[in-house]
Amino acid sequence: MSQVYNYRACASLMLLGEHAVVHQGFGICAAIDQFITAKLELRDNKTILIKSSFGTYEGSIGCMPIKEPFSYVIEAINVFSDFISTGFELTLTSGIDPNIGFGSSAAVVVATLGALNLAFFHSTDPDRILKDAIKTVRQVQGFASGCDCAASVYGSTVAFNPRTFEIVKYHHSFDLTATYCGYKTKTALMINFVNQRLKQQPKEIAKIFAEIENLATLGMRALTNNDLHRFGELMTAQQHHMKELGVSNQDLDRLFDLLKSHQAILGAKISGAGGGDCVIGLGAAIVHLPIEMHGAKIIHLKTLPGYYGMS
Repeated sequence: MSQVYNYRACASLMLLGEHAVVHQGFGICAAIDQFITAKLELRDNKTILIKSSFGTYEGSIGCMPIKEPFSYVIEAINVFSDFISTGFELTLTSGIDPNIGFGSSAAVVVATLGALNLAFFHSTDPDRILKDAIKTVRQVQGFASGCDCAASVYGSTVAFNPRTFEIVKYHHSFDLTATYCGYKTKTALMINFVNQRLKQQPKEIAKIFAEIENLATLGMRALTNNDLHRFGELMTAQQHHMKELGVSNQDLDRLFDLLKSHQAILGAKISGAGGGDCVIGLGAAIVHLPIEMHGAKIIHLKTLPGYYGMS
């Protein structure tokens, strides 16, 4: 009888620290109640078969060329390749909308590495999975902070420093209202845009980074004190810096204003690199989106207080 291993990884949203975390300090990222499940079934041969809603991919041990749309999964397998002793079938099932930036790339990497660790080490050591997950994501897309990987691995809100790998976990569960503008821009493009501004205006952009870093530090204190009102204020403060960086736009500004006008929302900001995607509000609210924003939607989410990936 075939041996089967299952690992479930959660999606995530950045709460504080975007762009500055790429250069200095902590970022704060929350695990949310959407998931990707990896089911790994060992085979008695050298073939590796990947199945998902995007299609199938077949390779073999030591021969896994990168191919879209499986680049993150294949790279995770390649990072782990020294420990793979037999073939397997990997089936990925996602409850995350791939068109919305809920950290789905990090989640699929963590789910894949979790299943591989279960199958070949009979362990789900989070430190090992996190290290390999960040290595995988950086090899696919260039430099990445890894905050979303950390949230996905530990299943909680985390503060993470990508240079020291220091991590602080917060076991709160709270509501988030995500408003998706109908489109998104690749993270790498927005990071490159901000980096170009840093080259052109080093003092001004460095000052904004320092202020965002300070907000993340204050956010860690607010979470330690379970002070969500203060945390919401800090989110709103960072949104003003996101506009200064040039990563907001008219659509995102409108969504921010919609969320901030609701009494149930404690604070709001872009989640992620900007240029599109989501503005999130801290709290649960029913908001009415502008009818001219085609493809826009509202998603009500909860953060996770600590989740462990075996399912």
